[in-house]
Amino acid sequence: FEVLMSYTFPRSLTKVFAFSYKQSFPPDQDGWRAYLADDEFGRQGVDTSSSWRVSHVNHEYTACDSYPRKVAVPTGIRDWEIKKALEFRANGRFPVLVWKSANSEAAICRSGQPLPGLFRMRNKEDERLVALVKAANPSPAPLYIIDARPHTNAQANTVFRAAGYERGSY
Repeated sequence: FEVLMSYTFPRSLTKVFAFSYKQSFPPDQDGWRAYLADDEFGRQGVDTSSSWRVSHVNHEYTACDSYPRKVAVPTGIRDWEIKKALEFRANGRFPVLVWKSANSEAAICRSGQPLPGLFRMRNKEDERLVALVKAANPSPAPLYIIDARPHTNAQANTVFRAAGYERGSY
């Protein structure tokens, strides 16, 4: 947890992955092919035997315009549930896989902040999606949800935008 926190809130740019990892590409390589979703999912072990699946819910960028066409989500969630869950997330950014160890199944996901509104409403599809993210990790350890926003911003969004943060009690 401490290591993850040190990379979430780095004290130096040398700790930021984009500055520390320098994979070399041949000069004649087509830059548009540097990232291929299917290859990346395969590298991470997202397949029919995985706890994760590839969803095409965002194929036309209608679910979330800042996510790619293909996203990895927990196997147990259906696309119609994702469409309901994204209504509860800022900018439609529902929880998606961004990194997974092919060996240990440990995973890192990202999402937008929840939007419970002034009355702290809940969304059962969103809660199910978060529960399935936890279930996809075989570790009995708690699911850590790290809010990368400064604390002041998170509080201000709660007051002024009726947005919120993950609640540990659900």
